[in-house]
Amino acid sequence: MVETGESKVGCGRITSLEAQKRRPHRVNVHLDGVYAFSLEASVALSAGLRCGDPLDEAAVSALLRQEEHESARARALRFLVTRERSRFEVQSRLEKYGYEPSVVDGVVAWLMDLGYVEDARFARLYWHEKAAGGWGPARIAAELLQRGIPRELTAAIMEEDLEGGGPSRCDDADLAALVRRRFRCDRTRDPAGARRRAHAFLARRGHGWERIERVLELAFATDG
Repeated sequence: MVETGESKVGCGRITSLEAQKRRPHRVNVHLDGVYAFSLEASVALSAGLRCGDPLDEAAVSALLRQEEHESARARALRFLVTRERSRFEVQSRLEKYGYEPSVVDGVVAWLMDLGYVEDARFARLYWHEKAAGGWGPARIAAELLQRGIPRELTAAIMEEDLEGGGPSRCDDADLAALVRRRFRCDRTRDPAGARRRAHAFLARRGHGWERIERVLELAFATDG
């Protein structure tokens, strides 16, 4: 008997291979007239399964291992569709769904070999995006650390960005313009409240007290 997580799968001869009605990409495998397990159609095809073939315990185990790898790969690829991810994010996502550590490691290595996951590229894109949105270096570095990016890599990207005149070099006037755009309506109705909310907004993005005060002076200087 082969453990599948929720039940045990016996061995026997394949008597039926049926595409599922609601998920035609999956195939139900019947052994000796009884439903045994389901597989991705691609796994069944690559294994060359046919009715009448005998499946022993080793063969069933191999099929289910291949199925788990295919499932983890598909889930990881869907996770990468919306944006870049770090290696740690992909690992955590797959672990969340209960995949075996060896499967997780194999899928992550496969993605890295294909160039779909690369921490340096992820960190650089994340840094530029957040810096351009008004985040301070301390906040961005903390967020990258939570996503598994080593401090050394983050420090190198920050230095590269600053020396290259990237988004992190935005000056007080740029941040003040961002504050004016974001709190345009509030500045008219409730200037004091708008200033408090703008202060919190900048603090959450990792800017220090002194810089926040300078930026707010610029942002609210035209009120009158």
